[in-house]
Parts: sequence; C-alpha cells; structure tokens
Amino acid sequence: MCVATNIVRHRLFEALLDINPRAMRQTGDSERSGSDSSDANFDPTEDEISSHTPQTLPQNSRAYDKLTVFQAAPLVWKDEDDNLHAVETLDFDREREILTESMKEARRTKGNEVELKFETANTERLGAFLAASETQVLHFTCHGIPNHLAIEDGTGGAQFLSADDLRDFMSAGGGKLLFVFVSACYSRTAGEAFLEAGVPHVVCCKHDEPLMDLAAQEFSRNFYLALACGMNLRRSFELGKKGVNVCPQIPNAKEETGKFLLLPEDGNHDVPIFFTKPQSRSYDGVKPSYSPRIIPQPPEVFVGREVRASFIGRDASFRLCRYCVL
Repeated sequence: MCVATNIVRHRLFEALLDINPRAMRQTGDSERSGSDSSDANFDPTEDEISSHTPQTLPQNSRAYDKLTVFQAAPLVWKDEDDNLHAVETLDFDREREILTESMKEARRTKGNEVELKFETANTERLGAFLAASETQVLHFTCHGIPNHLAIEDGTGGAQFLSADDLRDFMSAGGGKLLFVFVSACYSRTAGEAFLEAGVPHVVCCKHDEPLMDLAAQEFSRNFYLALACGMNLRRSFELGKKGVNVCPQIPNAKEETGKFLLLPEDGNHDVPIFFTKPQSRSYDGVKPSYSPRIIPQPPEVFVGREVRASFIGRDASFRLCRYCVL
C-alpha cells in the first residue's frame, strides 16, 4: 500500500469520523471538529455518530460486538461431463489482515471492540452458525456466478448454491440476522435472497458485474472501520465506496465503486449495525479466531495445481472415513 494512498485514506476518515487530534484540541471533545472534506452533506457530527451507538455503557467500559466471516475456497468445480476445472483462489489472508487492522483501529480511536470469527463457507458450518445465533452480522466472501454462490462441498470442490436454496436455508435459521455483506461477483440475486429470508440490510454487487478482489478489500477496510467506530450503515457504505474511488491501485476505480449495492434500495439504512444489543465477551482485545478447516493462502508456485490437490484432499478424506469405520 503506497504512502499517498494511506495519507488520502487517513484524511478522509478523519474528516468523516471527526477524530482529527488537532481539531479536537482546538474545539474540545464535545464540539464538532474541523473538517477538510469538500462534501458538507457527508460530514457527520460527533453527536450524530454517538446517537447511532445505542448501548448505554458504564464509564471506562468498551462497546463490544462480533462479526462472523465466512470464506469459501474450493479448489475445483465440475462440469456436466464430470471434468474438473481449477477455481481461482481469492486472497483470504489479505482479507483477514484488512478486517483485523480495521477493528484494531476502531479500538484505538473509539475504544470499541469487535470480535472477528472466520469460518469455512459450507452448508455444515452455515447451519451451525444459524443454529447458534451468536452474531447478528455476517460477512460472506466467495466466488459468484449469476444466480449462484460457489461455496465448498467439504472435499475441495465447489457447491453452487442457488439464490432460492440460499433463501430457504437462511429462512430456516429463524431470520435473526441484522446485516449481511455478500462479497462476491454477480451477487445481487444472493443479496435479494437474504432480504427475502428476513435480513433487513444487505450489501452486495450488481447482478451483471464481476468485482475486483482489490476493490472488495478496499471497500471492506473503510466500511467496517466506520461501522466499528459507530457510524450508521448508510454513511459507512458511502465511506466504503469513497475508499475504493481514491485507491490508485484500482483501475477504473469509479466504475468499480458503482458496482456496490445497499439493499433494499428504498430502505432506511440510517441505523447502527454494531453495538445494538449486549454481547457476551469471549476474549480480551481484538483477537480474530479461525476455523481449523480454513486452508492458508497457497504460494504463487502452487498456481495450476488445484485439480491435483483436490484429488489428494478427496483421497485423504476417504481414507480417514474408512479408518474411522473400521
């Protein structure tokens, strides 16, 4: 990440969240700090931000919440003739790093804590997540094709989950989610499926557009930092898009910015996402937890070996099951 990008992002975020230290010294914590932002309509006051953090907390205590992140990294997909094809690997290590950095920054600047939990996106783990109802906020990263999300089948292959099946599966969980971010290409139908399942707020990508991995990462960085600092959903969404727009590493940044959607489009999104109800603390500090099923990002020399690796994984799974039976 270049220095210029970090400077632009830092100044933008200071203006939007009123955490500029020099301005705070000049005006006091209870007044609105100065802002260099040229968009007067997108510059919330400290009182406005605070009003969207509904928990009433004792002095010196911290706001606390949880975010569950599902990631799908199938190695191969199978066509109608049972031929296996390699699946491009997403950079999940970078996504985890970005989300962890955002939550640490929110803790440093606002004292708010959001626990991160990373899970493998397959039907088994999704079912366990819905049954436990531990969090109201779900982030979903995977490959997408029109009307389907590519999750894992448990043996290294892709399971193409249709929007209808996704809706029915999520509806069976009781509809207790407050917000879902579907970070995938062609994910509007998946986003609408979450809405139909009872989720009131969804961020996704346009139905007919692929989405750059880097654009999704930059959006997530600014979006979740704003949410964790207490900003409401609508303004966090706008901040996420602005972060994509000012990133010099993203070709056609303006075009990528326009691919993100906040659904329902006519809904009221001036609401908080984190810190809306008390949560039981399961750790001390911003310490992400990982599912043991998540495979680390492979080295670059691994590219092109997905099909062979899937055979190894399937064989190992078969042998393990066979020995367990015996």
